Amino acid sequence: MNDDLVKAAVLAHNTIEAIYKWVDKVEKAGGTTSIEGIAVAHAMFKSLKSNRSRLDKLITDPLQNAIAELKGQDDE
Repeated sequence: MNDDLVKAAVLAHNTIEAIYKWVDKVEKAGGTTSIEGIAVAHAMFKSLKSNRSRLDKLITDPLQNAIAELKGQDDE
């Protein structure tokens, strides 16, 4: 479990960093009040949506399983 938890945590960190980079791109393109900024934001949202199942498989599911397992150990 520890290897899966570490792998999921690293992937979560990388995903959060990538989101921050997208936010920087939106701001550099003029923010959400400009057509260019809105286009970049739309691309970010579209990418997140299309990769949701991949993120769930690689990050969310392993983290939820590890948390549930740790909670189960606390109950014992």
